[in-house]
Amino acid sequence: MAADSKTEAPTPQRRKSAREEGRAAVSRDLTAGLALLAACAAARLCWSRTSAALAAAAEQTILFASRRDVGPEAFGSLFRFWEQVTLQALAPIVGSALVIGLIVGLVQTRLMFSMKSMQPTIDKLSPVNGFKRIFSIRGAVEAAKGLLKVGLVLGVVAWALWARREDFARLSDCSTAGAVSLATDLVFMVLFRCGALLLIIGVADYAYQYWEFERSLRMSKQDVIDEHKRMEGDPNMRSRRRALRRNMLQQGISREMPESTVVVRNPTHIAVALKYGPGMPAPKIVAKGRHLIAQRIVKLADKHGIPVVQNVQVARALYKAAAVGDYVPGPLYQAVAEILAIIYRRRQERKQRQERAQRDYAE
Repeated sequence: MAADSKTEAPTPQRRKSAREEGRAAVSRDLTAGLALLAACAAARLCWSRTSAALAAAAEQTILFASRRDVGPEAFGSLFRFWEQVTLQALAPIVGSALVIGLIVGLVQTRLMFSMKSMQPTIDKLSPVNGFKRIFSIRGAVEAAKGLLKVGLVLGVVAWALWARREDFARLSDCSTAGAVSLATDLVFMVLFRCGALLLIIGVADYAYQYWEFERSLRMSKQDVIDEHKRMEGDPNMRSRRRALRRNMLQQGISREMPESTVVVRNPTHIAVALKYGPGMPAPKIVAKGRHLIAQRIVKLADKHGIPVVQNVQVARALYKAAAVGDYVPGPLYQAVAEILAIIYRRRQERKQRQERAQRDYAE
């Protein structure tokens, strides 16, 4: 059905899930081509040293074969010598291929590493699913790609050798060193051309893999709606959560909060709003709270221009001693009176500064 067609671009959550599952657009041909070129380049650069080491090893072998007193120690010495020469010859080649292969793989996957894709599952172990993958359209495409790659590589090898057919005719006339040098050049030429071919195939294959990967991530409109519900929750539940949060914030904040005289707080956790005016027997607690409610009280105080005084001990004592709507208990009169005196003194000083500024301006 058209409604179920996957026409929507993948969401960030969909891409994140794909990365967690270890899914990404990867071309093994691109990795193989660059790794082969790197190995050939390393072998070519180190060939003079490698050939000298191989020649020395061959000479040692010939000398060993000509000896009559050959014992286990001699065999061990020759074996260790060949082992050292082989490691020296292969180390730069294998190392270059591994490093380049690792870098290319990480670049293609954008530094993705997921253990989830390595975990065995029933789907991966099921023979039925294995046959489905082999005989699916994707399996047919991969088989066709494999046959095409083999044919192209064989064609490049045949073309390279045919282009140098005259050199083969000269091999019989060359010295041993010349024949080895000519054969080495032919081998490197074929390998470099095969690497270049795999690189070209890899670029095209990566473009195809990227297109197919993006297509597999596409979503239907219903998928987008379902994911949005999973991430954000049902709209009715969101409204209910917002209402509960508003109620939680409003608990401990009375309607008289904008008329407060002062807000006493400790640095972050507790805030208590006090109201005091003519005709009141004592200061009245019009709001109090902890954490989020305390932050809400301070924001309201800033909004309405209510002074905020930091006093840890008084704030804690007021919070514990009385509820919203109660008057300040007697034992706290003195402490609250001192805070109110500071507020009134600040108001008086501000009023005097304003009056002086007005007189100066009039003069």
